Amino acid sequence: MRRYLLALPLLGIIACNPFDQQAAEERIKEIVASETERLTAAEVSLDLVIPEADSIMVDSLWIVTRIKLSTTFESESLAIYFNEEFKEDTTVIIGDSALVGVIRKYKGTLNYNLISREDGTEYAAGKELTSERTQWAQLADNGDWEMVSYSIAGERSDTNTTRIFSVGIKGGELNTIIESSDSLITLEEFPKVASGTKLSLNLRTVADTTLLVSFAIGSEAVRFVPIVNEAEHWDDRWETEVTLGDSPLVVGIIRKDALADSDYPADFNFWILPITE
Repeated sequence: MRRYLLALPLLGIIACNPFDQQAAEERIKEIVASETERLTAAEVSLDLVIPEADSIMVDSLWIVTRIKLSTTFESESLAIYFNEEFKEDTTVIIGDSALVGVIRKYKGTLNYNLISREDGTEYAAGKELTSERTQWAQLADNGDWEMVSYSIAGERSDTNTTRIFSVGIKGGELNTIIESSDSLITLEEFPKVASGTKLSLNLRTVADTTLLVSFAIGSEAVRFVPIVNEAEHWDDRWETEVTLGDSPLVVGIIRKDALADSDYPADFNFWILPITE
């Protein structure tokens, strides 16, 4: 699929200086277009079948037994913010580094099956959705432009209420916690593991476990189960095991209100982690 990159306008007054902004922007676009592994544009497809005996209550009336979600790429834009200095009353572009935002828009569908807790009636529902995935990268001019750090691709849907706080990953020689999809990670620091590795995941969310359905997509789709704290209360932590496939690992959450109420907008958050070697 062909993707078009659009450089958004820079803020501030640009003074005359030897820095060739146009040439730098073109070089940065080339690098971003080539970094498909780290700046992933993967589409997400989930088919999670939940046995009724191990089902999830979405509210007091309904149990969800299947969730199917898919997103399709729609458009892409690129925002480039060069390093700047303020001299007297003028903003001067230095040009030794740039912060780049990759913004991708998606459309998709969320379909699911519910069973009534009262009489066992089955109910199939679904909704169309739109979403936006934003990822950041830091580029530096070291004789030639190169990418030196980047963030996890984080995707948000129609609302702003559901968030992942952190993901702990253990497997093979890997033992790390990624705490924010918005914070930049240097290329050397970002974890890598081989395809086929069995991973233990620990998820922390902003909302507690009574409000969300949480899942991971590796070589298969699996559901997180809540961790009970010492006071035997549900909190905001989850755990699961998944085998890493050839595609990026996806960790995601869906707010139960989006399943229980047909008028409630799709509300989910994905982190897409390109950790495969």
